[in-house]
Amino acid sequence: MSANTTVGEMLAVNGGQPVRETLLPYGRQAIDDDDIQAVVETLRSDWLTTGPKVEEFEEAFAARAPCTALPSPQDWDPGMKRSLRR
Repeated sequence: MSANTTVGEMLAVNGGQPVRETLLPYGRQAIDDDDIQAVVETLRSDWLTTGPKVEEFEEAFAARAPCTALPSPQDWDPGMKRSLRR
């Protein structure tokens, strides 16, 4: 229950009155033609889960990450969580 919800008010998800009249987007993506082309090139290459694009990504990510060492996990999600904890 939020600070503005009183006892007895029903949330919109449960049939109550919505707080907003329009949808609040969770985020905006900035994807340009170069990004799309890079994905297409990678999908058409022989290197999908390893290879030069992975190394490029790791180097670019390391240059922007606020840490001195990054883990190298097989699964991106746990690796991202670990790198952000440092």
